[in-house]
Amino acid sequence: MDSQYAWKEPTQIDPSFVRSPTSEFSRAPENDQPAAVSPKDDKSPAEQPREKPARRSVSNTKRAAQNRNAQKAFRQRREKYVKELEATAAEVAELHKTIEELRQENLQLRDYTLALQSRLIELSPNVAVAHPSAQEFNKL
Repeated sequence: MDSQYAWKEPTQIDPSFVRSPTSEFSRAPENDQPAAVSPKDDKSPAEQPREKPARRSVSNTKRAAQNRNAQKAFRQRREKYVKELEATAAEVAELHKTIEELRQENLQLRDYTLALQSRLIELSPNVAVAHPSAQEFNKL
């Protein structure tokens, strides 16, 4: 194994870098003296209430504005969708009406055709007329 690629133990760690919950690395205070103890520091860190940073309210405000905008956009999309559904429903109803009218007209024309064929048979008994069966007629 090549010695230049071998892992080497660090000889010294810079104590000025400490881990912080808000950033991955931050600088420690330059002076090595402990900070003055205030009366609210009497409790251990676990007992002290955490103060929320002021920037949270800004992000909450921004989030609230985003939520309002998203809700407004959703309402607009829903209204457009409902209008499209209503238009489609009206179109379908109109098509059903047209279908029913055509069905009625078809029945009337069948009756008229049968009446004409019957009249033709009565007037010319010697002429053979091709009479479609009822099943064939219903297929049309």
